[in-house]
Amino acid sequence: MNPVTVTSIYSAVTAFEVEGVTVTIDKTEKITTSAGNEVDAIRLVTFELPEGAQPSVADITYADVSFKVPDTPMGDTMMSARLRFDWSALTATSDTSLVPAEDQTEEKSPAVDVTDEKTGVHVSAAEGVLPVGSELKVTKVSAGTEYTKAANALADVGSSFELYEVHFEKDGQEVEPDGSVVVKYLIPAGMNADNVVLYRINDDGSKTLIKGSVENGYYVVTTKGFSYYALVEKASTDNGNKNNNNIDNNGNNSGNNNSGNAGTTDNGSAAGGNSNTAGGSANTADNSNSGVKTADSSAMGMWAAAFFASLSAAGLAIFKRKKRPEEKED
Repeated sequence: MNPVTVTSIYSAVTAFEVEGVTVTIDKTEKITTSAGNEVDAIRLVTFELPEGAQPSVADITYADVSFKVPDTPMGDTMMSARLRFDWSALTATSDTSLVPAEDQTEEKSPAVDVTDEKTGVHVSAAEGVLPVGSELKVTKVSAGTEYTKAANALADVGSSFELYEVHFEKDGQEVEPDGSVVVKYLIPAGMNADNVVLYRINDDGSKTLIKGSVENGYYVVTTKGFSYYALVEKASTDNGNKNNNNIDNNGNNSGNNNSGNAGTTDNGSAAGGNSNTAGGSANTADNSNSGVKTADSSAMGMWAAAFFASLSAAGLAIFKRKKRPEEKED
């Protein structure tokens, strides 16, 4: 919808309704009417044609609508009218901003398959899981508060461990995956692969066992979030289910969430990411995270005509036409 000028009066539609259906106001623009009032002019609306508006003849549709155009001879009240749509006269627009979001095809971000060169940590994810341009950030932590927290949490498991902080960044901001990612931790030389397990070190100092498997010298897990993770060699046959340890079978909880239930198991499944193309480069930072009141009827008619002309010129709405029974999907 466009603002309308008739003689010396300038205004626009500020309210619009279609009988029987819900109208969504998709776009407005502030304008100043000829009376000097600032109003929100409706530029784009979306609605579905009601059942009663379906055509009785081919390619013609009518809809009962109401609208308001302030500071004009029509006054500040809702006016009623019928809109006529001639489907045979419609042409496609090149303005993609007029396409409803649900009809737009969103291009998925590429799959991710990247390895951090310094630590050997490898991450893969399917299309659409991580934003385009995301960069893998891995820090091997060997001292400081987080390291001490991990050592205390793992005291009943084993003293030989490697602590990593893993996450992705885009434009300097940390991003979370929108789905599952597969993370492979390189098992260090000297660790017995048969006794290696992975724990997430939670903010409160507790630990959560992340179940995984040993594959070709890596401990492989599937997760939906990133945090501090410790790859530890068990000093005994302890299976990690005692001393209020949490067990996460697929890493669905992020590092800031704690189960709080002793010896509980999350059995939710997660899709992995068998991907072949790279979606980001690997970077590592050691030990860092990283407003006319009266008029005659002729003036009223001029305004109504001008209004509908503006609709024809601008394209009143983006709407969905309900298919007639004989119509089929292409």
